[in-house]
Amino acid sequence: MNTATINNILLSASESKRATADREAKERCEKLRGLSEDAAHLIATMQEYTALAEVAEKHDLARDNFFSEKMMIPDFRDRIQRLRDWASTKKHSDFLTVNGKRYKSVKKLFTEEFGVSYETVRRVCSQLTRLAALLDTDDTVTAITDDPPQQKPPVIVPPRAKTAAPAQSKPTTPTQPTVEETLSVNGHAPVIDLVRSTLQHISDCTGQLTAEEKSVYYGNLIDELQNELDELDGE
Repeated sequence: MNTATINNILLSASESKRATADREAKERCEKLRGLSEDAAHLIATMQEYTALAEVAEKHDLARDNFFSEKMMIPDFRDRIQRLRDWASTKKHSDFLTVNGKRYKSVKKLFTEEFGVSYETVRRVCSQLTRLAALLDTDDTVTAITDDPPQQKPPVIVPPRAKTAAPAQSKPTTPTQPTVEETLSVNGHAPVIDLVRSTLQHISDCTGQLTAEEKSVYYGNLIDELQNELDELDGE
């Protein structure tokens, strides 16, 4: 008859088999107890997260509806544009009165009235390029005096270097004047060269930006160019 020992106790084959089965049953019970604790923890955590997610979804929906109904409308954009126009041409004696307080800076107005950090204000306003540009106005524009503005000298942007075309023995078209020749006669580069140089500079400046950042950049740029055109039309 086969025998085995447990704790130095001699067991028969049937007793050894039963002892092994009991040990395996206890080990499985311990494992199932641990798995049950894992499941309970998982359920409890997910219940808390689900409750938060439901609240967040309701707030997100309310935020998106508010944005569409009150911010993505012509009246709101027009008010932004009027403030931008003022901020870019304001005089030292100008100030805005909001909630009983006087402000000469749009940036200070937003940060103090919102009561949050400037970075938070910029993040909230990032979906509207005009509004984001308004927040940056005070960083780049200095208030002017009551004296009439003086005419600024024209800025000459050097043309982008071009790759020389292969030489032809018999050109079929008249030779065009070089950029240097045009500069010496008119005092500035041809318009097309100025445009190409500007586009190259923009490309160099935005090379490291993400697609979203480029979208904001070009939106602001288009707004500024439109402002320049509007000023020319008004002259």
